[in-house]
Amino acid sequence: MEPVVKVSYVLDLLRKNAAEPAKLNFDNIIIAVNGVDCSILGGIDASAKEGDEVTVVSIVHGGGGSVR
Repeated sequence: MEPVVKVSYVLDLLRKNAAEPAKLNFDNIIIAVNGVDCSILGGIDASAKEGDEVTVVSIVHGGGGSVR
């Protein structure tokens, strides 16, 4: 049986090692497991097993200025 962990565990590991852990807020990132958004796989309870590719993408961006 392959080791399986939840996405929340992976996120906790990343936060512990991040220079700015607050930026790894689940509301400000997209997490994909093997290219599939984990929000449709169960959210932070989604599973990832050894060999899976877990991708974290920040959706925080600047802006707020007027566009001309």
